[in-house]
Amino acid sequence: MRRHRTRLTAIVLLTAVMSGCDGCDEVGPSSLTVITQGPIELQVGQSSTIRATAQSKGSIDLPSFLSNNTAVATVDSLTGRVTCIAQGSTSISIFGGGVSQTITVNCTPAILIDVTPTTVPFTHSVGITACPQPIGTLKITNLTGAAITATLTPSNAALTLGATNVTVPANGSVDVAVAFNCSVQSGFTANIIIVASNGVATDSRTVAVTANINR
Repeated sequence: MRRHRTRLTAIVLLTAVMSGCDGCDEVGPSSLTVITQGPIELQVGQSSTIRATAQSKGSIDLPSFLSNNTAVATVDSLTGRVTCIAQGSTSISIFGGGVSQTITVNCTPAILIDVTPTTVPFTHSVGITACPQPIGTLKITNLTGAAITATLTPSNAALTLGATNVTVPANGSVDVAVAFNCSVQSGFTANIIIVASNGVATDSRTVAVTANINR
């Protein structure tokens, strides 16, 4: 009787173990975690990497990334590196673990330079003041960590610039002299347009020049 009861217990345990194997084909959890907090704020030309982790059926999964407007921002589908192309907003979709999430990217105009002064007023006395007349110096300061090029264009032929194309070193500055060439014999207002580029983005500034001509 004891032997029979022992065999019966063994059968019951074996049955329980075999019943547990019904879950042997079950898989682990799937999930997607976006570590980077949004929205992402970047200037045009700047980049940032979205960090995310995922697991699918209990195993590590590699997230993928997709920009919903590549005219505003692009993203590397494997690394999640986002680059702003133009001003505007878009979203980046992150896929992994069988689910998806989105993160907003706001692209603002690039700020590459600072120019001082922003106005150049001067007085010229015809027949008295020497020509050409130096009237000021523009300081173009590079606000970025990479060299930029700047193009200066006066709106009036009466202005002469010490240079019309300059390279400004990273975090450095360049001075450009401005002179009045006396070709205009009356008061006038002109602008000097400065356009800077780092090869990816552009930035521009306007300096107003006002003249008081005394005859």
